[in-house]
Amino acid sequence: MADGLSLIPASVLRNLADKLYEKRKNAALEIEGIVKQLALAGEHEKISAVINLLTVDFACSPQANQRKGGLIGLAAATVGLAAEAAQHLEQIVPPVLNSFTDHDGRVRYYACEALYNIAKVVRGDFIFFFNKIFDALCKLSADADPNVQSAAHLLDRLIKDIVTESDQFSIEEFIPLLRERMNVLNPYVRQFLVGWITVLDSVPDIDMLGFLPDFLDGLFNMLSDSSHEIRQQADSALSEFLQEIKNSPINEFVKLGGEQLVPYYADILGAILPCISDKEEKIRVVARETNEELRAIRADPADGFNIDAILSIARRELTSEWEATRIEALHWISALLARYRSEVISYLNHTFDSLLNALSDSSNEVVLLALEVHACIAEDNKNFWRLVGLLVRNFQNDRVLLERRGALIVRRLCVLLDAERVYRQFSLNLEQEEDLDFASVMVQSLREEDINAKFLVQLDKLIRLLETPIFAYLRLQLLEPGKYTWLLKTLYGLLMMLPQQSAAFKILRTRLKTVPSYSCIEQLKGTSSENPYSQILQFSEDNRNRYAANVANVYNAIDFPSRLQQFEQMQHKHRMHSKSKLQSRNSTPSIASQSIEEEQLFADMALLTDLIKLNLSDYTEKIIAEYIWVGGSGVDLRSKARTLSGPVTDPSQLPKWNYDGSSTGQAPGEDSEVILYPQAIFKDPFRKGNNILVMCDCYTPQGEPIPTNKRHNAAKIFSNPAVAAEEAWFGIEQEYTLLQKDVKWPIGWPIGGYPGPQGPYYCSAGADKAFGRDVVDAHYKACLYAGIDISGINGEVMPGQWEFQVGPCVGISAGDQLWVARYVLERITEMAGVVLSLDPKPIQGDWNGAGAHTNYSTKSMRSDGGYGVIKEAIEKLGRRHKEHIAAYGEGNERRLTGRHETADIDTFVWGVANRGASIRVGRDTEKSGKGYFEDRRPASNMDPYVVTSMIAETTILWKPT
Repeated sequence: MADGLSLIPASVLRNLADKLYEKRKNAALEIEGIVKQLALAGEHEKISAVINLLTVDFACSPQANQRKGGLIGLAAATVGLAAEAAQHLEQIVPPVLNSFTDHDGRVRYYACEALYNIAKVVRGDFIFFFNKIFDALCKLSADADPNVQSAAHLLDRLIKDIVTESDQFSIEEFIPLLRERMNVLNPYVRQFLVGWITVLDSVPDIDMLGFLPDFLDGLFNMLSDSSHEIRQQADSALSEFLQEIKNSPINEFVKLGGEQLVPYYADILGAILPCISDKEEKIRVVARETNEELRAIRADPADGFNIDAILSIARRELTSEWEATRIEALHWISALLARYRSEVISYLNHTFDSLLNALSDSSNEVVLLALEVHACIAEDNKNFWRLVGLLVRNFQNDRVLLERRGALIVRRLCVLLDAERVYRQFSLNLEQEEDLDFASVMVQSLREEDINAKFLVQLDKLIRLLETPIFAYLRLQLLEPGKYTWLLKTLYGLLMMLPQQSAAFKILRTRLKTVPSYSCIEQLKGTSSENPYSQILQFSEDNRNRYAANVANVYNAIDFPSRLQQFEQMQHKHRMHSKSKLQSRNSTPSIASQSIEEEQLFADMALLTDLIKLNLSDYTEKIIAEYIWVGGSGVDLRSKARTLSGPVTDPSQLPKWNYDGSSTGQAPGEDSEVILYPQAIFKDPFRKGNNILVMCDCYTPQGEPIPTNKRHNAAKIFSNPAVAAEEAWFGIEQEYTLLQKDVKWPIGWPIGGYPGPQGPYYCSAGADKAFGRDVVDAHYKACLYAGIDISGINGEVMPGQWEFQVGPCVGISAGDQLWVARYVLERITEMAGVVLSLDPKPIQGDWNGAGAHTNYSTKSMRSDGGYGVIKEAIEKLGRRHKEHIAAYGEGNERRLTGRHETADIDTFVWGVANRGASIRVGRDTEKSGKGYFEDRRPASNMDPYVVTSMIAETTILWKPT
């Protein structure tokens, strides 16, 4: 150490630690000269002493200025060494790299600068430290200090130049580090990594393609990054690799990856399945192509193909919010079953619950695919019994599933697994069912729905034969019911089994009406011990001889007395259960002797009587308040009701309330309480009287607005004196689509088809053009009753699509009123059994999307000279176009395409009376020189608090620089 101090003058060392950069720079030049003289003299031990002094006393000093001086001194020493610097790099580089993690941003900046100057001197000799330098740069690429980021980028470019010209770079040593870093989420680091992959792939002597499996999953993950630039870079890199192998069959690609590729199938699949539903078509196409290529590969588990890992990925993606991804997950399970059935069955315990949950999916296509997978699993008896048993339990625990999907599920299983087999197993399970109420509901559901489709098709054909000459003799037999008792009974039995809307039902019912009524009931009550087939088949003597043997065999194979006894026992069991329930409600003994139908009628009447007996006068002073708030998705509405002691006229009279935010995606489970603050009240159109709807916003127990509370910030903007003085008016045109409940397809449309070309539906009338008017009118009247400023309704361009307008409203009330109007519409569609969709593009193709055009004006715009104020406001909106688009609704890019009365999402344009513009100014406004304009960009699912307050903030408060 003393040797180092003796080599450098004290004045130089003082200047090296000075706070002024110029003094440190001059000291570094002195050190450069000293080291250069020592190098010429071959005094390398003294050079080491100088470097040690710069490292210990300066670069590692607790004083920031000394650390800066040490870094510039080490760079200067390297410059002084010139060609001989390589032998001292192991002493010079580590302290510089350590400074990359310094807490002082300026020190990190000088570390980048020092390493840059060192690298310029040593060039290829620097490769020895490449992995450590790469690791340090990886972290600095996301540095919080923009100056450090900029310096790191300069150093990064120099290192890339050195690597591309060096023949000492080892890709084999670098790949493990790259693989380790590929799963980061930071956007800056992702850009850094893709940049290096692209550069290394461009070097002819570096075979990046051979190591593609090591970082391919990371690139696919980047395709779903929120940053458009990162997605583009990842897509470009993937395209380059795909270009290199595009003329090779897939087995060549597998050979290229070697044995490394097979263990990565699950990782690759986990990355591409979410991308199948990406918003960008290009990414979706790449993901689907890769998915199909993977599924086409027939890997052997012995080679490391992990079936359990693939199943785990598919099972995870079954819970994806995107339908296309869930569908592909089911296709994977189906493909694995087809190829590796025994292995998949062995992992069934882990997968069965997910497949059962898929039967409750909102998509019918997902449900049908899940049923195909279930049917494939249930080919053997053990899994078939298990499937039916679990279905029965699911139906019992989820009556909504039974009601909505029970018929579809059983009908499809009948087609896939044989109707008789399915019915027999359901019957066996229900026969042992202890919950008799559920068993009754289940049997009723199975009986009423057309689930035995194959049988009914055959039966329909049989009954239609009653219209042919072949059955003329049989029709004549019906005129003598006393002689042909079993024929009459059998036909009445068939009538009970047929759907009432079928042609066969109508034909058979018409024929049975010809039976003489005076003896019909008596004959049906009669009994006969003879073979019923002997009467039914009395067409002729030839017929009797032809069918006698077969009929006898069929008849003798069925133990009718045993089956009848079994039926009567089950009937008695349910009758007693029904009586016991009835007697618990009403002890009247005479009811117990009634028929099943009468018992149910009396039970309903007794319940109704109990309700009528309630002394409702005790409750006239109380009211019900329905608290409404926006849920965790930012689009869904939630509500809960409470009883208040008397009428209220202002939100301030209402108590705050709370709810479980963990159940709505708005709070963690360990601290789930969210507080509701009442903000606006409306009359309740459902309960009427003094009952009210209460629009609330949401806060933490500490009084802080939760992230989904957009009203809080909007209220601050609208309460700003400058905004309040302008009295901002809003009129919002809310478009929406009505969907069929079970299939989520627009009402009035054939499933999967179109009712006709676009054109006849806008503001239309007629059963073939206007679908859902009863729902729309009910909503209109309910909003008027509630006190919402609803100003009109109309049918929209796409069939099943409608619009209502709220406004003009002042300030924050526009958001309150639109949210409550949406809530009322949700309630009415709930009662009507249809589904409300606010999706901006519910149907792809040549159909209009759904928006929420927002009409806006201020006092200045409505006053003389207001047209100039309007144009200034529009100019501001154009300058902040990207910010507004980002806040104007999820999925808006599918709607704002430049077609169907929209402007392109990336283009801002305004015009007078132009419905294809971002902003439309009305002709009346132009003519009057004052008025309002219409922002046509907001999507139908936009948050009105966000949109209205953002328009006001941009046009009134924002001052462009």
